[in-house]
Amino acid sequence: MRYAFFFTLILLSVSGFSQSNFRSGYIVTNKQDTLRGFVDYRERSQNPVSVFFRPELGAPTQTLNVDDCAGYSIDGIESFRRFQVTISLGQEALERLSKGVDIRQKRDKVFLKVLQIGDLVSLFYYNDEIKERYYILKKGDQEPVELIRYVFLSERGSERTVTKRYINQLQLLIRELGEKHAISEQTLLKLDYDEKSLVDIISKINNDQPQKSKNLYPRSRLFAGAGVGFNNLTFRDEALSAGAAPMVTIGADFFLNPAIRKLIFRAELSLQSAGTEVNRQGSTKVTYPQWVFEAMPQFIYNVYNADDLKFFMGLGGGLKYHWNKKQSKFITISDANLISQASAVSLRGTLGIVLYKKLEIGVGYSSIPFGYKSGYTKRDIQGLIIGVNYLFGK
Repeated sequence: MRYAFFFTLILLSVSGFSQSNFRSGYIVTNKQDTLRGFVDYRERSQNPVSVFFRPELGAPTQTLNVDDCAGYSIDGIESFRRFQVTISLGQEALERLSKGVDIRQKRDKVFLKVLQIGDLVSLFYYNDEIKERYYILKKGDQEPVELIRYVFLSERGSERTVTKRYINQLQLLIRELGEKHAISEQTLLKLDYDEKSLVDIISKINNDQPQKSKNLYPRSRLFAGAGVGFNNLTFRDEALSAGAAPMVTIGADFFLNPAIRKLIFRAELSLQSAGTEVNRQGSTKVTYPQWVFEAMPQFIYNVYNADDLKFFMGLGGGLKYHWNKKQSKFITISDANLISQASAVSLRGTLGIVLYKKLEIGVGYSSIPFGYKSGYTKRDIQGLIIGVNYLFGK
């Protein structure tokens, strides 16, 4: 049963990648007209080469590439502008580094992500299968210029070397703009090649405060719920216990992309109250009450991700801690001693739905792959979990 459950999770995850996610926004036409509507927002590791647009939610989808529009924006999330730029081609992945500086480049028309629009200088971002790059556009210029960083191996091929040419580029820019935009040389020499560092420095050049993103989409939420667990323990070929255990859960969800909420990291704590029945063929049945505490980090993936209805799957691994309410950890049945070990590693797969962003209903399957130590040889410990959670926040 457990293998069928986890195989179902894999199939569902594959089926969910093509789902659209249209959000309010606009496109900019080649004539610089703004057309409002809905833009498909997707999690991606590289800059887009096209955009999907609908004038109305129910309208047919239009596919626009870099030749069809001058840019687009998704309200409160991200904006892109089209430019013809020079793109460096030197690799930065360690296994692909060249010996000596790789100065190859190409010209291409691409969508650059807007990081900051300033009165004097604007900052953009571009990422493809080769590496990440940042571009600056000085007021009055028509084409952004790439901030160059060279990463390469020494001629002997034994040492990774980084040349921060972008620091010299920014020093020249500051000199052109005048002393009132001056930044200390020490600050520039320590400047890292990442979004936060470059946004901060461009803000200072513009004599402006760094733009803070509007908190339209919270990055986390809390939840609480209740459910019931059904546990089965097997030692050798004997079913030693089976029972239903009420449980309560609390936890927090952390969104990898708050605007989409497709992939979620969940930290969950649960407590079960189990009246476990232990019996062996030909032996007396013994009932002993137990508490079961579990800490379970998981990844949740929304296979279907509409606003008011979501279908999700989850997979995680955690730690279960058992202790008996009244009796000792040694339970005697006939001539056999069963040892209730204090803790064990557990795995869990989950399927469920979320209704109206508030009510989550899930079915989980839990397994303890390494089992508990016992007077008998452990074969398997499995359990079915049915629960309902209330999701707090927006």
